[in-house]
Amino acid sequence: MSTQRISDSLSQLFVSQNVVFWHDLGGEFASSIEGLALDGVQLVRLDEQPALRVKLKIESSPGQRWLLYSTQPEPEPTKPRFPISRNF
Repeated sequence: MSTQRISDSLSQLFVSQNVVFWHDLGGEFASSIEGLALDGVQLVRLDEQPALRVKLKIESSPGQRWLLYSTQPEPEPTKPRFPISRNF
């Protein structure tokens, strides 16, 4: 897949989303991620920064668009420890 096609696809996602997660299992695009033409998007490599630092950066810049890139698999969703009551 060409970097132009990737840039176009990501740009489409950023039309409606401020934060996009990219789980590139195996790191196929790790070497070309820096060269993507995404105006106004902050790239964060999740394997290079602690998760709390990334969270704080995102919270401190609410208008910023973020591409969160990882070569790790997508984490499994966790079940709540307590039953969720629908009656409030």
